Amino acid sequence: MKRNLAILLAAVLLVSPMLFGCTQQEAVSPEGDGGEEQITITFPHWYWSHGGSFDQWIEGAVKDFTDEHPNVKVEPVTIAYEEYWNRLDIAIAAGTPYDIMAFGDNVGNYIENGHLLALDDYIDMDELKKNFNDIQNVYIPELAPDGKTYMIANVNAFYMPIYRPSVLKKAGWDSFPQTFDEFKRMCGDLQAVGVMPYGMMTNPGNFTEQWIDLSVWVIAQGGSWMKNGAPNFTSDEVKNAYSCIKELYDAGYIVKDTDKGTYRQMFGTGEIGVLIDGSWVYSTAVLADPSVEGDFAVADTSLFPANKFATAWEGFAASADTKYPEECGALLMALTSAPQMRKFLDTASILAPRTDIFDDTEYEKQTFETFPWLETFVENADNVQGSYPTGVPAAKYTEFTKIAGTALESVLYDNVPVDTAMQTAQESAEALLKS
Repeated sequence: MKRNLAILLAAVLLVSPMLFGCTQQEAVSPEGDGGEEQITITFPHWYWSHGGSFDQWIEGAVKDFTDEHPNVKVEPVTIAYEEYWNRLDIAIAAGTPYDIMAFGDNVGNYIENGHLLALDDYIDMDELKKNFNDIQNVYIPELAPDGKTYMIANVNAFYMPIYRPSVLKKAGWDSFPQTFDEFKRMCGDLQAVGVMPYGMMTNPGNFTEQWIDLSVWVIAQGGSWMKNGAPNFTSDEVKNAYSCIKELYDAGYIVKDTDKGTYRQMFGTGEIGVLIDGSWVYSTAVLADPSVEGDFAVADTSLFPANKFATAWEGFAASADTKYPEECGALLMALTSAPQMRKFLDTASILAPRTDIFDDTEYEKQTFETFPWLETFVENADNVQGSYPTGVPAAKYTEFTKIAGTALESVLYDNVPVDTAMQTAQESAEALLKS
């Protein structure tokens, strides 16, 4: 392994949940050469922080852009993930929206309310159609009533079981379990040697992060939140997913009262045995304990009978009110270019929705030599299913996720039977979609 790259990778404060504070940083830009109008583009993101691989990447990417566009100044604004969209909403309501904003599959509501710029006339659409996958070319346009492109994705965030082989070996397991019953036995063995078996988000009220972890189990069972345009909470697959989580929780196998950023670090130090999470966890794990280098594995396992992995995405959009649509479009294309997405992968171990990243065979070889576990992610990139509940209007998406999270909390904390909780969720979701 190339230790210098791994150390570089390790310098990270993980994606959303670990970035704290809301500070505005010095603008990233060289001085313009005389005569050109100097413009400022405001750019809030949770990547802007105080050390770590995400701000390392974004600072470098923006500098590369402003070096080529000396009349453009990019003004970074740091906002913690858990505060991010509330801050955006406040700025939009005040009539002072930021020029560039970040979104995931919550982008639809902002599109429907006219807050975002249709990018089609300001970006290279042929480039997107040629070199991006369905996240960019199918899922994102589906969220826009007019079918236009309002966001360019830089993250393909799908979740697979990850573990440290040395930690499982401590509990007597030389390989990852292949069935749910084996998984439970392994969890008990981990617990017996003082390791918290499994990290997932169960904290009350954290519906955003609960949603993706719930979706992991629903999609793994071959289920979906919606079917034929109607809520699907009472299906066997969804009920099985909640039942699996309930069994693990009641046995004490799921970490409690811990934020996602913390338990991702705990995984790195071997205090937690398994995460079902994204490729970016490697960065945080190495930061927590450099011995993770060479001791990090991804399980391609029939623990998930459907062999499907939940995915979401993140990307960049521009305000409908920006005074600089051409410059914003150019910045978004630069941030998501193949060279920048390779740098992003090298720095933060995150796959992008670009399909041409590994067209360079030498780069592919070097990447898999450095991070052999990443090949399992790449091999399974086609086995992903979007966690967005297709058929739910964007304006009702947040409330829909709350229904799913409230059902989980009633099962875990109030011991409501899964069948009862799912029937209540079904009725609530049906009422939501009819309202």
